[in-house]
Amino acid sequence: LKYKGWQDEALDGATQGPKGVRTGAVSRDGRTLIYADQQGNVAVHDVPVGKRDLPPPTHTLELNAPVTAVAVSPDGAWFAAATKSRNDPPVLNVWQISANGKLAKATVPGLRSGVLKLASGRQGRWLLAGDDTGRIVVLDAKSLKTLGETDPSRVKELDFALIERPGESLELIVIRDAVCSCETIVVAANGNLTFTSRTQLKMPFENGGRERFYRVAASSDGKWLSLVQGQARNRLLVLKRRVPDSNEFPFEAPEDIDLPQWWIPNAHKLV
Repeated sequence: LKYKGWQDEALDGATQGPKGVRTGAVSRDGRTLIYADQQGNVAVHDVPVGKRDLPPPTHTLELNAPVTAVAVSPDGAWFAAATKSRNDPPVLNVWQISANGKLAKATVPGLRSGVLKLASGRQGRWLLAGDDTGRIVVLDAKSLKTLGETDPSRVKELDFALIERPGESLELIVIRDAVCSCETIVVAANGNLTFTSRTQLKMPFENGGRERFYRVAASSDGKWLSLVQGQARNRLLVLKRRVPDSNEFPFEAPEDIDLPQWWIPNAHKLV
């Protein structure tokens, strides 16, 4: 795990944090960093503004099981960590951080499968958990009530991004085993979610090869989408929202802007 201008020793030594970082997340405001290792050690840092050195963590936790995913709210008010071991059932915990820095832990009830990915909505209202059955569950971040979930579809790889749109509607951009699709979600008055439709992104690779997508991220205003598409090599794609909206996949390669399509050796995460 690296921050520009910081050395590896700053994270592995001076921070007194986990060794061998497996997963991490940064709040949208850039002020909170959380990361965890295979042994179940979690560290939470307040990131200083305009300083090069990362101070020791404000919180450290020992979860005694491998951490598979972490997430943090946009303002750093809460963070989540999922664990799974061979002998114990999977666990998803959420910690609220009070104004005086104290932690209050809550456990998501009825977790059925190991979590592969966690993410927060742009406003911190929702926590999304994608498990190893391909199911994506949307939880209320405070009450941890399940508001809605997608159908299961067993996968080896899973990535997704949530786009919050005006009028209480959401879009979930999902990559399941290299196939990218958009699932439209309607938010009911009681807060429950209904998944109403799905469209698939079809964008052939150069030379007519098979389309395969691996990572996805969306801009905070929901107007841009970035994807890693790969075959023999990987490239970073930037797509723009269709105007007006249509029944097709809501993003396309922009015609009015000349954007480079970068070739990259590998990508584990997009933000």
